[in-house]
Amino acid sequence: MKKNNINRLGLVTNLKKIIMIKKFLSISFLIISLVSLMIVNVSCSDDDSSSSQRRGSTDEEQTVGTYLWARHVRLYGADSLAAALAKSSVSEVYFLVKTEAGEMTSKKGLTSEMQAAYDYDMLDKVITAMHNKGIKVYAWMICLIDAHYLSNHPEAGVVHFRRGVSDKYVDPANSDYQDYLVQEVKSIADNYDVDGFIFDADRYLAAYFGWSDADYQRLTSEYGLTLDSYNHLVELLASQYEYGISKNSEGRYVYDGVSPTYTESEADALMNAAIKGDEAARAFCQMRVDLIDGICEKIYAAAGDLPTNFAFMSEACTDRYIAAAHYGQEANEKHIFGSVSPMLYSVEYGKDASWVTKCCQTLINKGYSITPSIQAYNSDSKSSTAQQILDDINAVTELGCNKYILFRLGTYDIAHIVNNSTDATASLNVINLSDVDLNNVTITVDDISKVGSIALSGGFSGMKCTENGNTIVISTDDTMSGMCDEGILKITSADDSKPISITLVETGSKYTTWNDIVKK
Repeated sequence: MKKNNINRLGLVTNLKKIIMIKKFLSISFLIISLVSLMIVNVSCSDDDSSSSQRRGSTDEEQTVGTYLWARHVRLYGADSLAAALAKSSVSEVYFLVKTEAGEMTSKKGLTSEMQAAYDYDMLDKVITAMHNKGIKVYAWMICLIDAHYLSNHPEAGVVHFRRGVSDKYVDPANSDYQDYLVQEVKSIADNYDVDGFIFDADRYLAAYFGWSDADYQRLTSEYGLTLDSYNHLVELLASQYEYGISKNSEGRYVYDGVSPTYTESEADALMNAAIKGDEAARAFCQMRVDLIDGICEKIYAAAGDLPTNFAFMSEACTDRYIAAAHYGQEANEKHIFGSVSPMLYSVEYGKDASWVTKCCQTLINKGYSITPSIQAYNSDSKSSTAQQILDDINAVTELGCNKYILFRLGTYDIAHIVNNSTDATASLNVINLSDVDLNNVTITVDDISKVGSIALSGGFSGMKCTENGNTIVISTDDTMSGMCDEGILKITSADDSKPISITLVETGSKYTTWNDIVKK
């Protein structure tokens, strides 16, 4: 079996419907990581009290969602994924229906201009499989990135100040594309039994996008800029990105492609000017917010009565003008959105759980319903830890949010421990939900002398005791080499009057020699 040293992160959730299964059980859902592991133990009894709920939760059950890419469905099958997610207490799937390439993983209701990603209806298969397991399906749609549409309508690309018209990112002001996107949303809403939508990439990419002739006309005719104030705005942008600029025949600053006018950039010059009250900078921000709000209103209406979520960059929660200038997003008072999903990728931003709290609280204070997206992956340069993910989840639930979404499936595993004092057994169930092999699992036993027997099944193939005696390393075989694979361990105490307890320590490939052991 191929060995992979890669961090894998998991989900911590103690849902009331799971917790109250048996009397006197200690149940844990665990985040797994090569680096660290946070365990939440809950003692269960017949008393359905607040002690059985996650700290900070409302009276409602905690709802855990995960983002799902089409390639995982293609590789592992919708039925297998649904079965694995159901065992893992994931109750909502946010399935990618429209990709950045502009392809649809659906088939029904598409016009001749729209492009299906596959020759079969993947969305239909996902809905059937997930609903059969009681899991809701939300259509995850990429809005303003559409390479397919731009290949047929290149004029609809948003204009980059230096590079010109994009062949990937769409101009939110393009009315033809707005109509096209509305039809894509309706094709899902009218033809599929989805439980709602999440709209992603519903924004500009950065402040250097949105500099077409039409944008200039809009700023001067609708937002009060003069030629001089527009040129001042361009000077701010050029200072920020070290662009070379010169005046064209109309006296308007444009990119000249020769040499930078500014040899040293001023970070966030345009945004800082807006913060300080610069009228041109604020007009620029307002135009972008209005355009993004406008297209979001249209797709919100197209979704009909179905629940909707709109992805919000975290800056929209903490830095008004940075979010407006870069993305055209603002936590304003319009409340046109059914719900917003702040992208709370704390590791990417170098933040901690207090930042997660601040972002969520800002939106809650403005009256928004929120479904936070939590980072559950490692980037190329920054590693998430199990503790950080747990802290972020706790920050969300402490504010009373009863649901959150993990980004994304393929980057974490789920472990489920049951320490049962009634029959003196302890069990561990690990489900591989990552893209790589699960090589081994390390557990500790509270007292190895109490062990009567150990049984392994699924992908668990062998064991080895370490020097301290109470630590057991479980090896895996090829059946744990793919997503949805499962390994099960059950330990029975030698004496029914002496309950046994186990704790999960880590997963990985630290140990390379395995000896099968079965205590008699």
